[in-house]
Amino acid sequence: MARNKLTNQIKDKILERLTEGRSLREICRDADVSVTPAAVRKAAVFDTSFGTQYVRARDLGLDAMADEILEIADDSRGDWVQKVNKDGSVEWVFNHEHVQRSRLRCDTRKWYLSKLAPKRYGDRIQQEVTNPGGSFSGLSQEQVALRLTQILEAAQKRAEKAKLLMAA
Repeated sequence: MARNKLTNQIKDKILERLTEGRSLREICRDADVSVTPAAVRKAAVFDTSFGTQYVRARDLGLDAMADEILEIADDSRGDWVQKVNKDGSVEWVFNHEHVQRSRLRCDTRKWYLSKLAPKRYGDRIQQEVTNPGGSFSGLSQEQVALRLTQILEAAQKRAEKAKLLMAA
């Protein structure tokens, strides 16, 4: 297969298709594009204008992929299929394979989104540090120091107890 030169027209096609959520490898296989993914990445590095557009197109493509997850999940076509029995009667049966494939498609996209844009599509993890009576706000420096000393002493006691258990 002959490869095209990466012209401005081809760059525009690539950017447009990236915003649709398509992969770069898939786009590069299109007959009207037909360039290597490496050539596109190289252009994104060395052509700052194209590089900026490329990053933005990839980002918009993630939003398109998130929309696609909803479409896949909501599409129930193919969940039920007709089965012809030996006696010639027809019945509708649940198509487990189709439903599992849809689940895989959704899960793969969710994983991909969570890795490429964890702040937008990843699981939110929140940690809170408080003392048993609430937060440290409103305490004097002496009170905070006393509470931290108590926490440290309790941690040291737990460590000593763990050493004793390990030695036994």
